[in-house]
Amino acid sequence: MCGLCKISMRNSLKVKACSICKNTFPQTTQYFSTKGKGKLDFRCRPCQSKRQLSYRKNNPAYESNRAARERCTNVNHKNYSEYGGRGIQFKFATYAEFLLLLGPRPVNMSLDRIDTNGHYEPNNVKWSTHEEQMRNTRANVLNLDEIPKIKDLHKGGLSYSEIGILFGVNPRRISNVCRGLSWYE
Repeated sequence: MCGLCKISMRNSLKVKACSICKNTFPQTTQYFSTKGKGKLDFRCRPCQSKRQLSYRKNNPAYESNRAARERCTNVNHKNYSEYGGRGIQFKFATYAEFLLLLGPRPVNMSLDRIDTNGHYEPNNVKWSTHEEQMRNTRANVLNLDEIPKIKDLHKGGLSYSEIGILFGVNPRRISNVCRGLSWYE
């Protein structure tokens, strides 16, 4: 009796056994084979699916890929309005393509778009630290070249509010820059 599809097997039918659950199944049934230690491993569909799920569950790069795809395509996602709702698309066809371009996710880094208004696509994504992510937001209109100018203006006697008006940002952000709480040089 086949463990996978519960049909009786005859002597004339070639049989394979799953290397994980040891169930036997006809060779005509769909199965997966992988090379390992010089021989072929055969896995039934349920065991292969479990293996893929556990691999994905413990893979930070896969999780970043999945989360970005969800934000752009799932209208029920809590952040859809900030991504897919603004027209941002996830343009990687497969996880393999994504992984080939970016490689595994480094520790303490996350997926970042270089152009915050651009799509998740090749040449617009990278792994970034939290600090880099915070600098690369739509709300942030300052850049590193402006930080010394802001500090010089404050030393020259201008208030945070006046500097904020000049640069088009909140005075609190100017205060944080001048006090060294953000935008380190």
